[in-house]
Amino acid sequence: MKPYYQDEWVTLYHGDCMEVMADMPDKSCQLFATDPPYFRKVDADWDDQWGADVGKFFAWIGCVIDEGVRLTDDRGTLAMFASPDYVTGVEVEMRKRATVLNQIVWRKPIGRLGRMSAADLRRFFPTSERIIIAEHLRTPDRDMFRFIDHVNHSVSREVYSGIREKLVALRDAAGVTNREIDAALGRSGMSGHYFGASQWSLPTREAWETISGLLRAGGVEPPTFDALRSEFDALRSEFDAQRREFDAQRREFDAQRREFDKSLLSDVWDFRSPSGIQRDPHPTQKPLALMDHLVGTLSRYGDTVLDPFMGSGTTLVAAKAIGRKSIGIELDERYCEMAASRLGQDALDFGETS
Repeated sequence: MKPYYQDEWVTLYHGDCMEVMADMPDKSCQLFATDPPYFRKVDADWDDQWGADVGKFFAWIGCVIDEGVRLTDDRGTLAMFASPDYVTGVEVEMRKRATVLNQIVWRKPIGRLGRMSAADLRRFFPTSERIIIAEHLRTPDRDMFRFIDHVNHSVSREVYSGIREKLVALRDAAGVTNREIDAALGRSGMSGHYFGASQWSLPTREAWETISGLLRAGGVEPPTFDALRSEFDALRSEFDAQRREFDAQRREFDAQRREFDKSLLSDVWDFRSPSGIQRDPHPTQKPLALMDHLVGTLSRYGDTVLDPFMGSGTTLVAAKAIGRKSIGIELDERYCEMAASRLGQDALDFGETS
């Protein structure tokens, strides 16, 4: 699809987001940050397309999240706004597909609350919205707190793949199964560590002697353990170099993270809604300060941010201002024109206050 607007930082598309995203390649972004319809909260066709069937709305949200997961790379993050009324259902759909890290409460002081009559209220007046933040790398049934272990396994899988593939070829040539190897070793599942890709490790000398006996019985002469160990040690420097690079990047990230306002590191964020001259015609405009904080904390310089419901483009404006590339999709051409105008200006400070 031809972009509606494009510069070195931003690509903007006019069209149905599901159709546009379907044509995008996997892992197109590092942050999928969006404010989708809330289900019958705004007097507009795009927020009432499911009739009164909230189940259809949640099914549709699930399809949006499917695309978000597909288009986000392995270290990517998903951030999705939701109304307090339906956030539980939206989070359920997210948890089916990713690891939910937080449900952020966006608390917004609203002057209208002071003018409300308590006698006229059937329920407490809402002054907040929710943001579900989820991680793509690990699925919900895996340990989300062992990030360094997962990095080690990933690097090990890449660096030592040649040795592992050699062992697999020897095993297969001898016609030996993992079950037979486990039985010989007397430990169920150990063959997965020596021949599997996910958490590979070099067999111990004792284990290799046992495995070598099975290989010889199958007519295959295995290398000695010392030969395998020498090959492993030769690659260890590459493994250590990649680990040092990761550790350096982690220290750099931690240093940058400490620069954030500590009051914004909790799961309750205080930002005023745009008002007066800061308010544009879009009914669900988000404050620039809020999106600056969200994009700045959940992505790195040079990353790509995707917003498939970009509205007037606040997410893209925030991303461009702090050195992130962005892709925006919007169905209504009026808002495409507004976003293109905002993004085309040299001065990107629109004055929203926190």
